[in-house]
Amino acid sequence: MQVDAVDSSADGIAKLQKRAQPEGLKINASVDDITCMRINGRYDLIVCHGVLHLFPRDVWLRLLHSFKAATAPDGFNIIAVFTDALPAAPDLAPFTHGPFREGELAALYRDWQLERADSYRFEDQHPGGIRHQHALNKIVARNSKPENRG
Repeated sequence: MQVDAVDSSADGIAKLQKRAQPEGLKINASVDDITCMRINGRYDLIVCHGVLHLFPRDVWLRLLHSFKAATAPDGFNIIAVFTDALPAAPDLAPFTHGPFREGELAALYRDWQLERADSYRFEDQHPGGIRHQHALNKIVARNSKPENRG
């Protein structure tokens, strides 16, 4: 099994590698800017959790298209994004450039088989004791097309 991981944080990648090592997991992990990277190859699973809403709409639309195009037939995308059902938390608002509209993520995968589509709110606490709620949409979608066109 080949696992590739990308994060913009060198600390995040170091933490991943440290956790994977005792388990004997081999992960090709790299520090990269997801907005500039090209996905090479075909994947059985692509996971992007809590990231896309940080980018402007045109950027995350392009990224979703590239995820779909890089997913093998019968492969899966697991995506979780914040939506506009609640305002961005004050400490995250300067970084949240493209919240999804409620239900929009599932609609963008209507050409795939939606195995699961969830919409919910949860309470969170950020460093410094900042408590707030997030509105989240999450999908598990299977590329049910016989030939992947993204």
